Amino acid sequence: MTPDVYDGLVDLAQRLGGMSLKAGSEPLVAARVAARLRALGLGSEAEYLELLRGERGSDETVHFLDAISTGFTAFFRESEHLTDLVERTRVAWSSGQRRFRFWSAACSSGEEPYSMAMALDTLFTGADVDWKILATDLSVQRLDHALAGRYGEAEVSALDPLMRAAYLEPLPKGDGPAQYRVAAQLRAHVTFRRLNLVQVPYPMRGPMDAVFCRNVMFYFDASARRGLLAEAERLLKPGGALYIGTAETLGNDSSGGFKRVGNAMFLRGGGR
Repeated sequence: MTPDVYDGLVDLAQRLGGMSLKAGSEPLVAARVAARLRALGLGSEAEYLELLRGERGSDETVHFLDAISTGFTAFFRESEHLTDLVERTRVAWSSGQRRFRFWSAACSSGEEPYSMAMALDTLFTGADVDWKILATDLSVQRLDHALAGRYGEAEVSALDPLMRAAYLEPLPKGDGPAQYRVAAQLRAHVTFRRLNLVQVPYPMRGPMDAVFCRNVMFYFDASARRGLLAEAERLLKPGGALYIGTAETLGNDSSGGFKRVGNAMFLRGGGR
């Protein structure tokens, strides 16, 4: 891949997806683009860049952004956030709240919102409470995986055995490894939608009780981070919780409307 083509792809990733590719990303971009070349039957990276820039490029842009973004996730990753979410939700419920809305902003293949749903369902079992989780991602491929709610043994192996028994249904075993599907009663609480976090304002109205936006901001440039945080602040209720990745920081990208209350945990409007 020539430097000019690489620079062109980096520019598109930044303008269309808000991704700030770091130095040394050339091998990653080349490998991901190579897969798209094979799928499209193109002969060179230059042809691919020309396609993306052309009139027919809008459809392929979705696949391009899918290809170069990463989507590592896991059930109950950074579990202290889920513990905090449940406790804050318990307090609000005890105070009389009966309607709750949550958002997993970069849900990848679904492990995060389903983990949220497992934790919340454990809290709300048998209660007359209206609670829903909106789960969004840029990647159509990962959203399809999430919507299907199917996971292999390696993906669910770290789950607590009681959680597995309550919320995962073993699928008929064929010749391949064991597969599980998230139980229907849990999937009913989660809605999946495609959303580009760079394109503000978002179509949601709020208010949200909590927003999980973890391990995505470090892919964004400063402008995209500011837009994302401004929208999270708009959508969260006063005192609503924002959870970010433990390797991330709000830094100077926030307007100052968030108060840090724990490890990568923040409250809107100075709530306790």
